[in-house]
Amino acid sequence: MTIIVGDKTKIAFEAEAIELIKDKQIVMGNFYLWLKSGNLGNNDDSYINLTWQMNYLKSFLLESNNRINDKVFLMPMTLINDAIMEILYSEKQFENVLYYEYCNLFNIGHIFCDIFESRNITLLLIKNMLGEERLIWQIDNSKTMIDEIYLPPNYIENIVHDFLVELDKTKAIFT
Repeated sequence: MTIIVGDKTKIAFEAEAIELIKDKQIVMGNFYLWLKSGNLGNNDDSYINLTWQMNYLKSFLLESNNRINDKVFLMPMTLINDAIMEILYSEKQFENVLYYEYCNLFNIGHIFCDIFESRNITLLLIKNMLGEERLIWQIDNSKTMIDEIYLPPNYIENIVHDFLVELDKTKAIFT
């Protein structure tokens, strides 16, 4: 069963449930993240634990209000990316733990670690006080492979919620 939630020209999640490991109630399958009609991640890594992915996405929903910062939202894309990455992935991360934790709120790449593990993909989500979302992504630390998209209020959260509902239904198919 294949599930696609969202708009692939903006952002969408796609999953294909392949197998249920009944004794552990774990759904295994494929998972893809679509941004602006492009599929991010490693398509060769096609068999992941979708149940774990659901847990990562649930934790994302719990932290959604922590990503609000009007000043950061208005900054140029490369400045945001460079500043946050400097804190998260350099020796400076240990200089000020609170600053590191604050910057890490915007970094949502860990949510997709199973599909990004063979590539260095950074995903940053910043929201303004109106809830409008700005998603910035960079591939392989390349200055030329960086892009962004502006989305209406709570757009990503709504897609994540709907995707979790649909993915949860896949367990019933196997029983």
